[in-house]
Amino acid sequence: MRYTLPAAGRAQLDVGTTNRVLRNTYTLLAITLLPTIAGAYFGALFPLMEKLGWISIIVFIGAMFGIQAMVIKNRNSAKGIAWLLFFTLVMGYFTGPLVGYALGSYSNGAELVGLAIGGTATMFFGLAGYATVTKRDFSSISFGKALGMGMWMLFAIVIVNSFFQSSAIALAVSSFVIVISSGLILFTINRIVRGGEDNYIMATMVLYIMVLNLFQSLLHLLMMFGGARD
Repeated sequence: MRYTLPAAGRAQLDVGTTNRVLRNTYTLLAITLLPTIAGAYFGALFPLMEKLGWISIIVFIGAMFGIQAMVIKNRNSAKGIAWLLFFTLVMGYFTGPLVGYALGSYSNGAELVGLAIGGTATMFFGLAGYATVTKRDFSSISFGKALGMGMWMLFAIVIVNSFFQSSAIALAVSSFVIVISSGLILFTINRIVRGGEDNYIMATMVLYIMVLNLFQSLLHLLMMFGGARD
């Protein structure tokens, strides 16, 4: 998943403004679940991208870049929210085939999906709580850039591995995605708390991508180690 690092700037906001940004971010993040579920449902029923082969990779990358660019462009208006919800609908559609594969190929597929959802929620709330109360500073721009660069490198490896289909590489990528996504959740929320991020649309987009990364990676790992083939 593409990660766009929030613009630099560490101007300190008052506590009221910080709480408002955090509250709006969590509210919007919860709302994004609705189009994601709808998109995943149709993606599982109509996995058209699977029939396109490598072309689907180009379509996916194009959608990622294009829609995120529109979110960023309109981040200070209601249009930004609309574009963000459209983004989550599209990402849900791309996630649907993975969920459909788990449900259709494993006798315990529903359990695996449930465990991935539960594990993602547990990790997110744990990380969010820690990032909110900790005295450690996870909001430095250098930390965020390092994590973002790591995510870009993993994204490139995923693209390459789509042609080689190595299970060992896929296992390593899923594990590292969990680590880097967790770090970016800490970075984003701690940055809000410390007054370095005042745009809840941008914060929500970053957190959404990381949460989706966690879910996909956990589901991959669960299928590898706990999946019971039909």
